[in-house]
Parts: sequence; C-alpha cells; structure tokens
Amino acid sequence: MTNPSPTRDATARAASARRRRVALASFIGSTVEYYDFILYSVAAALVFPQLFFPNLSPLVGTVASFGTLAAGYFARPVGAIVCGHFGDRIGRKSMLMMTMITMGVGSVLIGLLPTYATIGVAAPLLLVMLRILQGFAVGGEWGGSVLIAVEHAAPKRVGLFGGFTQVGVAVGGLLSTGVMSMMSLLPDQQFMTWGWRVPFLLSAVLVVIGIFIRVRVEESPEFEAVKKSETIAASPLRIVMTTRLGTLVNAIFIGFGILAVHSVLSTYMLSYAKQIGFETTTVLNLKVLMTGTSIVGVLFCAWLSDVVGKHRLMLVGALLFVVLPFPFFKMVNSGSVVLLAVALVVMFALVLPLVFAPLAGLFTEMFPVRARYTGVAVSYQTASVLGGGLAPIIASTLVAAAGGGTNSQYLALFMMGTALVTAVAIVHHWRSRTSDTRSGEGLSNSQFTGATAGDR
Repeated sequence: MTNPSPTRDATARAASARRRRVALASFIGSTVEYYDFILYSVAAALVFPQLFFPNLSPLVGTVASFGTLAAGYFARPVGAIVCGHFGDRIGRKSMLMMTMITMGVGSVLIGLLPTYATIGVAAPLLLVMLRILQGFAVGGEWGGSVLIAVEHAAPKRVGLFGGFTQVGVAVGGLLSTGVMSMMSLLPDQQFMTWGWRVPFLLSAVLVVIGIFIRVRVEESPEFEAVKKSETIAASPLRIVMTTRLGTLVNAIFIGFGILAVHSVLSTYMLSYAKQIGFETTTVLNLKVLMTGTSIVGVLFCAWLSDVVGKHRLMLVGALLFVVLPFPFFKMVNSGSVVLLAVALVVMFALVLPLVFAPLAGLFTEMFPVRARYTGVAVSYQTASVLGGGLAPIIASTLVAAAGGGTNSQYLALFMMGTALVTAVAIVHHWRSRTSDTRSGEGLSNSQFTGATAGDR
C-alpha cells in the first residue's frame, strides 16, 4: 500500500479549508441578509400598524402592514433576474458583495425613518420604497449564497452545503426576533418611540462583519471553469426560458407551498397569537424558541438529504403539512402557552426542515452551470412572491372572513392546499428526473452533480 504524498495531503487540506471558509461565508452572509429581511416582518406584525397606519382599525392596519411586507417580496424576482444575469456573466462573488451592502443600507434607513405622526403619508410610502430595496437585495442574495457554497462542495455533500444557506436563514430569523424581543422589554412608550429602531440600526455592524468574511472567499470553481471554456452565456435568462422552462415552472411549484407555510408560521402567527390573547413578549420569546430549535433541524435534514435523497425527504415533509394544520390550530387556539410552544416547535423545527433544508441543493441540481444563478434565483424568488409574500395577507384575510378570533379553519385549509401543491411538484420532478437519468438525457452541465441514489 502506498502512502499518500505530502503534496496530495496538502492539496486535500487546502481544499477542505477552502470549503469550510465558503460554508462559513454562505452561512454568515445568509444570516445577515435574512436578519434584515425577517426583522421587517417581525416589525410589520408588531409595531408598523400603529406607527405607519394609525388611522386604520387594528385588523385593517395589520393587513396594510403586511401589504408593505409583500412589496419586498414582489421586488425579489427583479433582484433575482438582475443579479442572476450578472452572477452568471461576471461571477457569484461580486453579486453577493453588492446584495449585502444594498440590504444593509435599506435596513439602516428603515431604522431612521420618521413615522406617520411626523411626516404623514410620506412615512408609509418611504417604508414601501425601502422594503422594495430590501426585496431586490435578498432576491439576488439567496441564489448566489447557495451557489457559492454548493459549487465548492464535494459531490456527495451538495445537500449539506446548500443547507448552510438555509441555516443562515434560520439564524437570521433567530437574531432578528431575539433582538426585537429584548427591546420589547422596554416600557411600551419607549419601545414604540425608539426601541424598535435599534435592531434595524444594528444591521450596519452585521453587514461590516459579513463583508469582511466574504472578501476572503474564492470564486466558484464551476463558474471559473465556464469562464475558462469561454462559454459564458450572453443571456442566461433566455437559456432558462428556452431550454429549462418546464424545470423552472416545476421549481416554482416546489417552492411555492413550502414558502407559503414558512411565511404563515414565521410571520403571520406572531400577529395571530397576539389577536387571540397572547402577550407580545410571550409571542416573541416563543418565536425565538421555535427558530432556535429549527437551526438543528435544518442542519440535520440538509445532511440527511445527501443520505436518503432530497426528493424522498422533502415529500415526507410536504405530506405532513397536508395532515397537520387542523391539529396545529387546535393546540394554538387552546390558549395554553405550553401547547402553543409545542405546536410551533413541532411544525417549524421538526417538520418544516424536512422540506426547507434540501431545497437549496435540489434547486442547484435543476439548472446548468452557465445559467444556474438565474435559474435558481428566479425560481426561488418567484415562489417566494407567490407563496411567502402573499401568504400573510391571505392568512389575515381568511381569518377575518371566518369571523376573526380563533376561527382558523380557512387558514388551515389554505396551508394544507399549498403543501399539497409542493408535494405534487416534488413527485413530478422526481419522476421526470428518474426518466431523464435512465434515458441519458438532461445530464449535461453538471445538472445532477451530487445526486444521491435516493434521488435517482
């Protein structure tokens, strides 16, 4: 038996160190971006109705506040198209630096924004504009963060490395909710006057940290290979629309249901729990609990997806969301803090990661390298608009239509229906990909890099 050469050992160690740096950069960058983006959703549920829509009833004010939240979601596909185009043409890294700076500027300006009482109708208008800026930034961030990690990953670690971006989403949510929860301990007048602004202003510190880490990351080796081969796409979007349109539509449907459920659980449930009598501090603390425990679930499921197959794991999670909404709301509506906590942790930390964690790795494998940033970003962000952006508005409208209070039956049916859409789309892609694999079609451009036997 020959011993490995020192040169080979050194090369392997260098590659491993590079992958660790990339995973850390993907995680930190995603954390910073989603700290800012999710922080807005927390504020939209708890303080924006009173500060920016004071002349509306509490229920209508909540709907209006979630409308500004949706504005950010509608900007995400624009960010995906623009950043995807340049990310596929000049590189992933440069776009990730731009998106982080843009998000940080938007968040700091929200923290400095005068309220309706000071500048009148200009306040909600400026709020919408800044939310659109945030949406543009996060629209380009997710796809690039996923690709910079996955395209550095070993073939059998695609799901795990894609999961670091998803873990960053969870940690960003944890930090934003935790900081807002701490500030909510202030007397109400101080919290509503200046306390809510502090978490937005802290974004500047996180952005500086994120930029420092991302500067040290190397460009994706798969993109560099495309660049060296001089096969850079003149129009990545055209490639996606003409050669991968069916894949794009399928990816949108896969993301639609799970992102709608994610949005209901992470955003609307804050408002719903307050409306049925739970204290603001209690609700925020419970969100910290469910988000914190979900970090372990996301990382574990990302690893597990490389073992058992992404499609299989995601299908199990989607089907659980089809059957669990009515028991979930029965526990939430009980009025018990303990049952509310159990319900949120089970749904958000145990079931959601089954679908959410493998999503990044799955989307990456669906598109060719030279148009991958565009394909991944556009599919995910379009699903975010249709699912995540509209879900809080639909949820609050359905509860209002049912009579308010604990009348959540329409909302439960909505969650079941969206989860079913995701389940059907997963099965469709799984079957079509198995057919392509057997026929030898669709395997170019590293489309199925890192696929497990369970996926095939």
